[in-house]
This record gives sequence, structure tokens and C-alpha cells, in this order.
Amino acid sequence: MEGNIFAKNLEVIKRRFKYIYEKLDKLNTANRIKENIKVISEVAKDSNIVLKVNIGSKEYYLSSKYKPVEEARKLVNAQDLKREGIKILFGIGNVYLIKELLNYMHEDGKLVIIEPYLDIFIKIIESIDITHILEDERVVIWIFDGDTESLGNMLDMYLDWTKTEKTKFILSPNYDKFSKEESTIVLKVIRDLLVDNKLTVNTILYFGKMWQENILKNLRYLLESSWINNFKDSFISLPAVIVSAGPSLNKNVHLLKQINDKAIILTGGRTLKILLEHDVKPDFVVTIDGSEKNYKLFENVDYSDIPLLYSPRTHYRILEQHKGKFKIMLNSDRFTYNLFMKYGIDTGFVGGGGSVSCFAFDIATKIFNCSPIIFVGQDLAYTNGLIHAIGAHDRLNEISVEDNPNLLYVDGVMGDKVVTDYALYNFLRWFERRIMYDNSGRLYINATEGGANIKGTIPMRLSEVIDSYFAQATSIEEKKREEIEKKFKIVDDNTRVEIIKELENINKDLSEILDKVNKALELNKRLLNGYDKSTLEELESIDNFLNEKFKEGSLLDDFLLSISYEVLNHEINYEIPEKANVDIVEKGEKLYKGIKKAIEYSLPILQESLKEIKSRPCY
Repeated sequence: MEGNIFAKNLEVIKRRFKYIYEKLDKLNTANRIKENIKVISEVAKDSNIVLKVNIGSKEYYLSSKYKPVEEARKLVNAQDLKREGIKILFGIGNVYLIKELLNYMHEDGKLVIIEPYLDIFIKIIESIDITHILEDERVVIWIFDGDTESLGNMLDMYLDWTKTEKTKFILSPNYDKFSKEESTIVLKVIRDLLVDNKLTVNTILYFGKMWQENILKNLRYLLESSWINNFKDSFISLPAVIVSAGPSLNKNVHLLKQINDKAIILTGGRTLKILLEHDVKPDFVVTIDGSEKNYKLFENVDYSDIPLLYSPRTHYRILEQHKGKFKIMLNSDRFTYNLFMKYGIDTGFVGGGGSVSCFAFDIATKIFNCSPIIFVGQDLAYTNGLIHAIGAHDRLNEISVEDNPNLLYVDGVMGDKVVTDYALYNFLRWFERRIMYDNSGRLYINATEGGANIKGTIPMRLSEVIDSYFAQATSIEEKKREEIEKKFKIVDDNTRVEIIKELENINKDLSEILDKVNKALELNKRLLNGYDKSTLEELESIDNFLNEKFKEGSLLDDFLLSISYEVLNHEINYEIPEKANVDIVEKGEKLYKGIKKAIEYSLPILQESLKEIKSRPCY
């Protein structure tokens, strides 16, 4: 009997969970996650199969040995669960709990099951027919063998940023007793990812409208700019210095003048003024932030003779104020990337990591292919209680450490413990992951002389770096100028005309979409009066039209993402059918009103940009 159950389960595993099947296929003693565990199947009082785990002299039942089904139902009812969203269950041992969770969950939900013991998983598929669980498209199963990187990559696929508020971690009965270490590790991976996702959500909700305005107003500069992919391998094996505005920058910023002509220096707006005051002219200024606050860092600073690497989302006045020739686009949004790709131009896509330093890092490594990479001012911590270097800050430059729940301690580069917050810690982890995954043999040096230790870097004083790597180096100033001049290319006249036509078509499309959305709002209200087949069919037709128009890479992406978050987190009460109908109508109304608002805001700016593009001399 057990053989038949195992074969049935294995057939589905082979089809749906190939990586687990391969693990089972190669199974030997060394593959077992724990060797001191014995898993036994027993028959409960209600005739259902239950599992018992023996570890040393202790035994643990993974479900009730009397009434496992009834207990599972009570467990689910006791949880503060939403029917939608993602549930992460640690431990597969209680099959009845899984069944009850799936019964409770909405059809759009997702159940990620993480099992730390391969032995338990094997005993389950040998003893209990779980094909209905394995077949359920909502179910994802992961055997955790201690590899947090693989676990994080898997979870990252399912932890949808739009549903962070609906993610729930559930611990299967008794796993906290015999698998406490593993559950703690897994929970930390989940929390870190949720922090990442929460930052993404907060960024989108806060900046969506602002990004939209900047992309639209920056359209006029795109056709006069070169793009980052043109500079691939331009400075291969040349040293790059990434200058950030951490508090420790004041210790050694004056030394950068000694290597100004011997390295590629990249910086952001916050450090630009400090560098220029120390007679250090960076080779590239990177700007990605679309806020007025970011523009203020550039205001009253002359940077027109410095190549500007910019995201289309950056504040439009930063580009407006740069009167020089060398504007180079960093594509960090899908719309501009797809717009150029349509005409065979691969601009390159720089993902970055949410900060100017992250973008500068990706440019120096993935585009320029520099080595070594030298960090200066990259504290990623509140060194001496300061937020930024003196001269790079706003009015407030100190942080209160006492009784601040948003702060944590991390290892410092000087062997001490330093204070940071979750946002900076997130950037620290980003750099460490990038360095860890780099197989090029590239050297990374942390010459910050303060702040957090960045794993994978060699801590050195900047003076030591200069003595060790630049003492015999010759000037590369001429090579830098030649490469920038040679690689700087803009779209040809024919492509320019075609892109302008495409923008004009988008202008027409948005007007048509606005008409459709207004119609959808009228139709949506009719549904409050009850089921109406013709109304539903008409709404479905409009929805299909909108889905087609708003494929990934739409001009309204940034604005619509914030709308999507609000709509997807709109609660629908499925317990009461009458209430569910009202909730669905309200959800539709939010979507249509959101699109209407986005278009009414964006259309005039797009039209003004088109007018400006056509009036510029090269048209």
C-alpha cells in the first residue's frame, strides 16, 4: 500500500517540483539534512495517519494523535488570517493543517511550505496520499537545507511587493521545539525580504506621481542623450572610486585630488559640492532621485562640464540645469527601455539598488568593468552619531541613538560595533551580495575608514590605497576624454522622427483610454443593482483593452504601480455574498478612478514635452 502511495506522490513531484524529485532521485545518507532523526507514522484515534518524530530521547507529534483534522481546523480558525495573499508554512508534517489552510484560502492565494527535514518529507509521501496538495497550483514546496541564498531567491519570486500586508508566517505544531534554529534562520530571511519589499512599496507609493512627472518632462532630453550601453568596457581594468556622503568622508576627501587623473571617480549630487570645494573634479555625476530635495543638492553648483549619468526618473531641473553635451541615460524604468528597444537600440538596463552609490557600483562593475573598486565615504552607518559628512547634509545631521527602535548594531570596519538603521542595512546587504556573486576576480577595497564593515572588501586607509595602487600609476586623463568623446552617440535623425511619432501615438492612446475608463465607471455602478450579463461583458471588453494597453513598459507604469498596490490590497469580504459584490464594485471603482487620475495628470505634461521636443533645433 505504501509503495502505491509513494509512487502516486512521486509522479506529481516529478512533474511539479522537479528540483525535489532530483534531490530524492540522488538520495543517499549524505543527502539527509539530519541523521539523528527518526520519523514514525501512526494511526490516530480518528483513523487518520499522523507522524511522530523521535530525536534522541524525545518524541514530538506533528499533529494531534487523537483528532488531527479537528485540531487543524481549530488551528486555522485561531490564526488571524486573510483569505488572500501569501501564507508561509514552516513544516509539512501536519498535512491536515495544510488541507484546512487551502480550504480557507482564496483561489488567488499562495501557500509556500518550507520543510527543514528531508526525512519528514519522505515519510509523508510514503505514508499519506497528498497528491491533491501537490497538484494545487497555489502550493509551493521547498526543502530547506541551510542554503539561505537559494531560499531567499525562491521566496523573492513569491513575496509580491503589492501584497506585503497579506503575508503570514505560520509555524507547524512542535517544529519550534525540534527545529528552532532552522525556523529562526528562515524567519530572518523572510523578514529581510519583507523589509526589502516594504521599502519598495513605500518608495512607489511616495514617489509614483513624482517619477511620472519627471519621466514625462525628461522626454525632451532623451533624444539628445547617449545611453549607458555605449560605454560598455570603456574603462576595463582601470581603478574606480565611488565617493559617497558618509560621515567618514571628511577624513580623507582631500586625498582624492592626488588620484583625480589616475582613476575613474563617480559620485552623486550630495558629495558633488564637497569634491569641487577640494579641487576634485569627478569623472561622472550619477543622479536617480526625482525629488525636489535632490535638485537642491545641484542648485547653484556648476556641473555642466561633468558627464551626467541620469535616470529618466531624476528631477527634471537637474537635466535642465546641465548645459553641457554629455548627458548619458541610465535606464531604470521599463518604458524608456522598451521605447528605444523598439527601434533596435539597447540602452542597457541598470537596476541599481535604491541609492546613488548602488547605481554607481553597477556602472563601475557591470558597464565600465573597472578594477579595483574603491569605496570612499561609504559608511552605511551613523558614524559618531552623524548622518552625512559635514558639508553634505541638510540642516539636521545628527541622529539620536537612545531608545530608537529603528536602529541596530553591525560590525564596524574598524573592528568595533556601529549604529545603522534598516534602510542602510539593506544597502549594506545589497553591496555584500553583489560582491559575493562577482566571479570576475575583481578587487574591492573599503577606504572609508569608518562605518560598517562591507564583507568581501579589503579595509584600507585611503593613503595606503594611494601608496599601494597609484604610486607608479600614470595619468589616464587623456584616455578618459577620448573614450567619452568616442562612445557618446545619440539617436540618428530617422530614429528621432520615429520615436516622436511613437510618443504622438501614445498621446492618442491615452485619450482613448480615458474615454474607456469613463465608460467603465458608469458600467461599474450598474453592478450595484445586481448581476447584469451585458454589463459584465462590456466591462470585460474594456478590461481586456486596458490590459493590452498597460502591458509592462507602459508610460504610466510608475503612477499605475501605486494604484495597483491600493487596488490589490482592497479587502473583499467573501463570507457575505452581498458584501462581496459591493467590495468588488468598490475595487473596480478604485482601479478606474486611479487610471483616470493618472491620465488626466499625465496628458498635459506629455503634450507639453512633445511640443518642446519638436521646437528643439535638431528636430
